[in-house]
Amino acid sequence: MEEFFDVVDEKGSVVDKKPRSVVHSQGLLHRGVYFFVFGKDYKVLVSQRSATKDVFPEYWSILLGGHLSAGETFEEAAVREILEETGVENEIFFITDYKNFWNKKDLELAKVYGVIADENFKIDKSEVKQCFFLALEEAKKLLATKKTLPETNDMIKILEQFLKTREK
Repeated sequence: MEEFFDVVDEKGSVVDKKPRSVVHSQGLLHRGVYFFVFGKDYKVLVSQRSATKDVFPEYWSILLGGHLSAGETFEEAAVREILEETGVENEIFFITDYKNFWNKKDLELAKVYGVIADENFKIDKSEVKQCFFLALEEAKKLLATKKTLPETNDMIKILEQFLKTREK
């Protein structure tokens, strides 16, 4: 059975509910969550998407994420996605709001979260081909040499700001 998404207006209010395929084929605004996975020392997880992803296969990123199912809250979706993609059940923390309009077929109002990985961390191989933790400066150097998701530069800025405020 196909997944349903809430269609939202520019303020994030739900205006309709449609199947995923319709939302994407018609470029309807919907909601998503992104998350950074950190090591205990706040190194960030850098990952390469699997070859089977329908959008941007084998591209590199510093975050994981997904869509909200119809009726789901941002926090519920973040917890679900983190568990599905990493096996981590640790407390999540909100970082910022984000409007992802880079793909006219996948317009999202999103929230960005973070989670600290623990020894139970295991990546979902259907989502990720390979991954490892790097300090932000190392991650930036690596990503500069790879095909990356369109929002990567925005996410690097968000991560830099988050790490600066965390140090204070």
